[in-house]
Amino acid sequence: MLLASQSKGLWGRISVTKQQATPTAVGVAPGISDSKGYAIGGVDTGVAVDAQGKHHVVWSGPNGVYYATDAAGSTGEPVQITDQVASGVSVAVTSTGTPWIAYYQNDAVQVATGGGSKFTTETVAAVAPGGLLPARTSIKVDENGVPMIAYTNPGTQTPMLARQAATPAPGSPGSGGPSPSPGPTPVPGAGWTTETIEANGGGFGISLALDKDSNPHVAYYMNGATQTEIHVAESMSASSWESSKVASFAAGSKQDVQGWATGIAVDDNGVNYVTWADTATNQILFAEKRGAGFVPVTVPNGFHGTHPALAVSADGKGIALAWYDTLNANLDVATQVAEGRSLAFSPTPAPSTTTAPPPAKCSPSGTSLSISAVGVAFSTDCLAAPAGTAFTLTFDNKATGIPHNVDIYTDSSATTHLGGAKDGGDTVLGPAQAKYSVTPLKAGTYYFQCDIHPTQMFGAFVVK
Repeated sequence: MLLASQSKGLWGRISVTKQQATPTAVGVAPGISDSKGYAIGGVDTGVAVDAQGKHHVVWSGPNGVYYATDAAGSTGEPVQITDQVASGVSVAVTSTGTPWIAYYQNDAVQVATGGGSKFTTETVAAVAPGGLLPARTSIKVDENGVPMIAYTNPGTQTPMLARQAATPAPGSPGSGGPSPSPGPTPVPGAGWTTETIEANGGGFGISLALDKDSNPHVAYYMNGATQTEIHVAESMSASSWESSKVASFAAGSKQDVQGWATGIAVDDNGVNYVTWADTATNQILFAEKRGAGFVPVTVPNGFHGTHPALAVSADGKGIALAWYDTLNANLDVATQVAEGRSLAFSPTPAPSTTTAPPPAKCSPSGTSLSISAVGVAFSTDCLAAPAGTAFTLTFDNKATGIPHNVDIYTDSSATTHLGGAKDGGDTVLGPAQAKYSVTPLKAGTYYFQCDIHPTQMFGAFVVK
């Protein structure tokens, strides 16, 4: 079981569980492989980071639910919460570092909380079995440590929310307490209330976020006979929900529905962000709601992606979107390039050196330029345009199923945009073409690249 994290622009990976000594260095994480070391199916994972920056990792599968943390400085032996078959695990952590873990077991949603090797469990709600669509849980805790769980009732195909009963805050009506407190406090074993988010709304691949006022926002798939829809629902008062459609795609029996997953986040300005896997086009999609509705965009390098997850900073300036690349068997991440710009693919960075453009070896021959892409390569590494004259650049992406673009910059640092694609989110999914209109440029040697594959596809742009 591995944990990946980014620091100073570099991604690192550590083993959450122990490994055997070299030379084999075989992992020995319980519950994710058979006796021969082969991966088993039906394993779900979850991770949360507490206020001290410590990690809390969970996984569920045929052998139960496991929890590991580095809160003590390094990860020790994982704790087995249950040894019974479980699925759809998720985890959240209070401000004091107490984990809450939700999962499905025996046709019920269960929750566990505690610390060290001691956890208490309780049943949150019963669910009806049904179908093979991915039923998941998503748990969050508010600023007072009170948990909420979004989950799916597979039998009724309905998204649900469970809220834990909590004691009133000292000093609040009915509490009898002498001094005020910010809010209610959670009480393990106090019971749970459940509410329907959207009757017959599917609820598959569900995800939950709390806004700064602790109002729940939920994203999920609603499966239909001909269309699959992505819905977002919000509750601004107890048990009252409003749902809206974000996007839809054609349903199909050959789609990888086990890759269905959504991610949702809300920043402190009330902006909603959502991601999902479109299994009709085999793409990862992302949308944000700043006005009347959501505007979906295709995530760069998200082809054949499944199981997306999303995180957004409180001010909305930091966005990270992760998914699994089923084609190349990679865990990929897209991050926001800069404030106000779209997401761009964020592979493991190489040492901080800029790519040197090839020597300029072409001259202008008119105002209609063209370039194509095959696989992950441009047809040329030099383009030229006349100085002081507007021109067009036709881009022919011949790479089936691979998104590319052409972006012109002042130099290889790719910080000052001059023309071509708008940004890393403005892509052309092959086979298709795009024509860019570029305003007049001063004489000089500039730089062009594919924003999705900047280390593989680049060249010199000559203006004279």
